[in-house]
Amino acid sequence: MRLVPGSLPEELREPLADYLAGGRILVIAVSHAPDPLAEGPYEYVRPGRATDGTWTWDLAWEQGVRRRGCAPPEEFVRHVEARGFVPPPGTTG
Repeated sequence: MRLVPGSLPEELREPLADYLAGGRILVIAVSHAPDPLAEGPYEYVRPGRATDGTWTWDLAWEQGVRRRGCAPPEEFVRHVEARGFVPPPGTTG
C-alpha cells in the first residue's frame, strides 16, 4: 500500500479499519516494526498478514487507515464496500 496520510475520506476510516482488523491472521511476528509514518521514535506496527478470503494485506494497513487515514488500493475499498464492511463468515479474528 502506498502510504499517503489523509488520502482516505474520514467517513471510511473506522469501518475500513474495523474490516481490516477483523481479517483472519495468516502470519504474525512476535515482535514489532517501526511505523514508517511515525512522528516520533517509539511508534510501531505489527508485522504480519491477514485475509478476508479474497484479498490479503499487511496488518499495518489497519493502523495506517485508522491513525493516519492512508487509503488502501481503490479496488480493495470497492471490494470492502460491496461486502458492506463485513468480512465473509469464517474469516474474522
